[in-house]
Amino acid sequence: MLVLAFGTLIIFVDQLSKWVVTASRAGPNPLSRRAVLQIRLVSKLGKKQSPVSHSIVLLLLFAIITLSLVMLIQFGLAYQTPYAQIALGGALGGAASNLLDRFRRGAVVDFIDLGFWPVFNLADVAICVGAFVALLNSR
Repeated sequence: MLVLAFGTLIIFVDQLSKWVVTASRAGPNPLSRRAVLQIRLVSKLGKKQSPVSHSIVLLLLFAIITLSLVMLIQFGLAYQTPYAQIALGGALGGAASNLLDRFRRGAVVDFIDLGFWPVFNLADVAICVGAFVALLNSR
């Protein structure tokens, strides 16, 4: 239950942040070129393919991975701690949110620019941090 609750929260927060940035049409941060963190709107398009076949393959792949992870969490012994379940929920929610972007917009919206790293979004953070914390808290 923690997996689904936290995953849903991550989807909501990530989609809301993307909506706010997209609505403001954020370009480079005009305040300072020396700022460590800048908000810069970038859309990462996938390879040109048939949108229908590409969407079906992505959806099937995500469904299989999600079902496998939920079964592992429910019946396995590795990820039974609350921290591991919350972390996996975050990783799944982040992946679902980026996949939702692919279906709705045709591209993933990224907007966090640190200057020294490729531009990313909150879903990417949830995926990376969630997977790392889940591994640290597995039995």
